[in-house]
Amino acid sequence: MSLGLLAGSGELPFEFLKKAKEKGEDVTVFALENITESRISEVSQTIWVKPFKFGKFLKDVKKSGISRMAILGKIEHKNAVLLKGLDVKALSVLLSLKDRKPETIIMKLIDELKKIGVEVIDPTSYLSHLLHPEGVIEGKVSKEIKEEAEFGMRIAKE
Repeated sequence: MSLGLLAGSGELPFEFLKKAKEKGEDVTVFALENITESRISEVSQTIWVKPFKFGKFLKDVKKSGISRMAILGKIEHKNAVLLKGLDVKALSVLLSLKDRKPETIIMKLIDELKKIGVEVIDPTSYLSHLLHPEGVIEGKVSKEIKEEAEFGMRIAKE
């Protein structure tokens, strides 16, 4: 199965590509103009897409023949919610959302990719070398700190 990567900025897309190559996988990168680092073209087949030209992006993905895709790297959503520079597909997608939170936008992106037969994968298996094993990092956590952390997580989730 062919693999794609929607790459934002930062090092995570490069780490993903390095591990995919070690696993013998060819990856087609969908890089965002003026967001994804240009050096990505040196390490993988790259299709450059204009941000917020969603209709063209979906056509490029379908044309590429990929069946799985990871999404990694930073992508500022604030420009999308300004409704500037969007193509018709992006505008219709944004206007159909219940809100314009980043997670809502990403879930809709994943839904639209599913509609064209592309499974969005969890990239963890490609990035496990970056993750710390589960457990206490150092020392014991006091009851008070644990309670404060749990309280903070509840607030953050709300």
